[in-house]
Amino acid sequence: MFTPDIAGKAKVIEFPITGIEESISVAANILKEVGPRLVISIERCGGAANGKYLNMVCRDITDYTARIDCLFRDVGNTIGIGDGGNEIGMGNLAEEVKRCRTLTPEPAITRVNKLIIASVSNWGAYGLIAALSIKVKQNLLPGIEWEKR
Repeated sequence: MFTPDIAGKAKVIEFPITGIEESISVAANILKEVGPRLVISIERCGGAANGKYLNMVCRDITDYTARIDCLFRDVGNTIGIGDGGNEIGMGNLAEEVKRCRTLTPEPAITRVNKLIIASVSNWGAYGLIAALSIKVKQNLLPGIEWEKR
């Protein structure tokens, strides 16, 4: 049975939409304060080779995007989950993404230790949670009622 206790205890940390230097500083401070053993990104835009943050159809969304990919620079264990090529982690397969006509021609360059690719990013996240559920022998997946809330 799913227990939403963890969700109720989650701490939201604001990451400002700002330039690269300040974003690097903010990321360093967050990592120092929190000390995560694992950082996971689900459907979060990462910077492309040109330094811009682009959506799946290459529209520039830099002015509206927090550079949270800075959090993935100095952490040992990272997971990225994406579906369009512009997400954090797709740097692992950037050249392959460029060759795929249905994905963005300008992929994100941020790399991760483990990349989960799904036709819908949320489904990839559910797959990860299902795998963790098997590992810990407890259903960690949210139910329909929890999702509705």
